[in-house]
Amino acid sequence: MSSNYLKVYLNEHKYFYLIVLLLSFLFILYNFLFQIPFIITIYWLIIEFILILIISLFDYSFRKKKYLKLKSLLELSNLDLYEQLKIINFKSSEENELIKIINQLNSQLIELIDLNNKKYSEINDYILTWLHQIKLPITAIRLLIEDEDTTLSREIKSEVFRIELYIEMILTYFQLNSPTTDYIFEKVDLKGLIQEEIKKFSSEFIKRGLSVEIDIDSTEIIIDQKWLCFILDQLLSNALKYTFKGKIKISFSNNQLKITDTGIGINSSDLPRIFERGYTGYNGRTNKKASGLGLYLTKQVCLNLEIPIAISSELNKGTEVILNFDRLIYKNFISFD
Repeated sequence: MSSNYLKVYLNEHKYFYLIVLLLSFLFILYNFLFQIPFIITIYWLIIEFILILIISLFDYSFRKKKYLKLKSLLELSNLDLYEQLKIINFKSSEENELIKIINQLNSQLIELIDLNNKKYSEINDYILTWLHQIKLPITAIRLLIEDEDTTLSREIKSEVFRIELYIEMILTYFQLNSPTTDYIFEKVDLKGLIQEEIKKFSSEFIKRGLSVEIDIDSTEIIIDQKWLCFILDQLLSNALKYTFKGKIKISFSNNQLKITDTGIGINSSDLPRIFERGYTGYNGRTNKKASGLGLYLTKQVCLNLEIPIAISSELNKGTEVILNFDRLIYKNFISFD
């Protein structure tokens, strides 16, 4: 720190020292021309050097303390910026004017941040209200065609289901960024939950001519059922979206839930980035319907639930998603009864 500031100090005062050297040279030249004894010239130069050195050391010490105090302010966050700067006790009027300007800019920045936060909050409230209100006509549409079994009604049901998934995705996005996200951990029958999820997607399986295989023994886990359903919704939706023949298998062994499909697979170059927000990869750009949010939100929910997630894939052969439930298996929890 000291060596860094010494370089800064010397750089800021280089013209002063150059002028001192120039004046010293002129002084020597003057004494030489007027034949003043050389010893007197040496004495004056020594005195000059000592005075310049003392002044420089005092000035350097004073400025260094001020510099270090300014640096230390970067670590403070509780005091008002103007009060922080006053602690340093600036001397010159220019410095005090600079403090006032900084304080004004700081106040304007705070006002701008508050205004943007207010607008952002209003937009959030509006979108959340709209998302909840749009559920009513969607439910009405579903009820109107519930008893019909025609090609058109099945298409409508499929599209309504997709809309509901998208609405749930956006609601989850807002809830994950909310400080009041609710988690209710309870004992859940994993096999029963998987079967219910498959039932939700049954029309999609039939529409695409895909089979589903469930290889899960009766297993109980401790988890928030709503958030686990969101994870499964996104993973099954992705598997269906990119699988055009074959089957989707869901198995559970060694505390790992595996969802395996026989779809088009994922490019190896895309795998490291598939959990990034907004990243769609080659498949997404080809499909034109990917938002790049599904797997990102899935990863965030997994992090919150402490469920490690991993994806492996081979192009044109399929994809496997692994969820590790080591910490959530009911029998692994200590009973206090």
